[in-house]
Amino acid sequence: MNIYPRARHTLAPMSRQWPLLQSLLQALLFCLALLMGWSSLSHASDGEYKVSINSSLDRIDVRACFQSGMPRELAADKRLQSQLQGNFYVDGKGIRPRFRGERLILSARHSCLRYQVALDLDESKASFGRSYRVGRDVVTKPQHWLIQPRRAVNHDDNISIRFDLPPGVAVSVPWPEMPNTASSNASNPSYRLAMTDANWDAQVAFGHFHVEYLDIANTQLRLAVLDSTPAVNMDDTRRWVLEAAAATLSVHGHFPQPMPQALVVPVGPRGEAVPFARVLRGGSVALQFYIDPTRPFREFSEDWTATHEFSHLLLPYVSRRDAWLSEGLASYMQNVLRARDGRISERTAWSKLYAGFQRGIKATRRENSGAFESRSRTGWSTMRVYWGGAAIWFLADVELRRRSNGQQTVDTVLDQLHDCCMDPGKLWRAKDLMRKMDQLADTTVFSELYDRYAHSTRFPDVEPALAALGVDTRRSSVRLRSQADEAHIRSSIMQPPPITESF
Repeated sequence: MNIYPRARHTLAPMSRQWPLLQSLLQALLFCLALLMGWSSLSHASDGEYKVSINSSLDRIDVRACFQSGMPRELAADKRLQSQLQGNFYVDGKGIRPRFRGERLILSARHSCLRYQVALDLDESKASFGRSYRVGRDVVTKPQHWLIQPRRAVNHDDNISIRFDLPPGVAVSVPWPEMPNTASSNASNPSYRLAMTDANWDAQVAFGHFHVEYLDIANTQLRLAVLDSTPAVNMDDTRRWVLEAAAATLSVHGHFPQPMPQALVVPVGPRGEAVPFARVLRGGSVALQFYIDPTRPFREFSEDWTATHEFSHLLLPYVSRRDAWLSEGLASYMQNVLRARDGRISERTAWSKLYAGFQRGIKATRRENSGAFESRSRTGWSTMRVYWGGAAIWFLADVELRRRSNGQQTVDTVLDQLHDCCMDPGKLWRAKDLMRKMDQLADTTVFSELYDRYAHSTRFPDVEPALAALGVDTRRSSVRLRSQADEAHIRSSIMQPPPITESF
């Protein structure tokens, strides 16, 4: 079925004597009909997806039309391809789709496609690799049901995705909202698609929740809390999410990402408040928290996980091969930011940093470099990745403050990075990003640390810097010496922001 059918020729033959005039008039009327038929699409977007889901949340119907013909490369993963045979229509005609790897082969002259997908739901537990149920709700990867442009589109391109939802059903997505998408249009929300590579991880939730818009400084968080028994305490969850998000304000004075998706997935009793969480970059920036809804608010507030994940938003997307850089910043900031807002003391923050460095040192194997550890990310190597990266950020912060007499810090460099380099569709390698930060700060601190440690078999040497700052690690517990030469640097790292933003 064509969503935007091509206009039919409607002009009757005027005269067999005037074939040229007839052809000209037909062409003119055809073009006029095309313009009229596509006027709403051309003004709204270069392409539009319409997605419907049934009331059982297990079957999705997708229709898409593109004003200028199909994009050069459309992606469909293997799971989706198996469902398209005998269930795929192009410009209203059923065809057998052809694929080259994950690339769908279609002619650019085609305009519209349509297909239907039955979600393969895991009914028992959350699963990264499959779509799954959470109570009455469903979480799925877009790759399981959405044929989409394979690469990040240009910012001038405008491809939208609009949902047709059953009564009482909402959707949570990572994609940026189109105008007039908020609660006033809850049954047909519309978003801008294809901000990123189609293979980047993303999560979409359908269900009987309400997407809440939580004000945080210059933007909003789009919070969705999924179904559970017992139900999640919404007041406590809002407080916990906002508390962790607001901690990042001490870096910029504003929130680092526009309107991120925040998806809270209850997973039942687990013995800890937040057994797992992650940041996803597919479509745009999103955070996903797996929680035990039976735990008291105090345990959520004391947990470091949410602050760690929100700290990831201070950087653009870094290649997983260089996870030590992004995980290192988040591991460093999870303690710094909590000291700044008073959730932990300065001494506790330094104790936790030192304990993390010790775990990284114990996990270091001489035959493997930090770069290799980021690629393997298994067992013992995880602590090396996270805390080796944190050590590099710590050393950078100290050295920047030393060389500039406190005028430059990791905070100021991240602020400059925010202003130039947060394109959600760009993937950075660590070496390039550290060079960029040096360029922004007119320094060589980051490149020097990269050259010294990124491919070293040694854990970064943090002991001299800790001693100079007066972080005494010689006893069983960390102590802070106020008379140390660089005690002012130590305290300034953990100081709260000079300007408090409201949220």
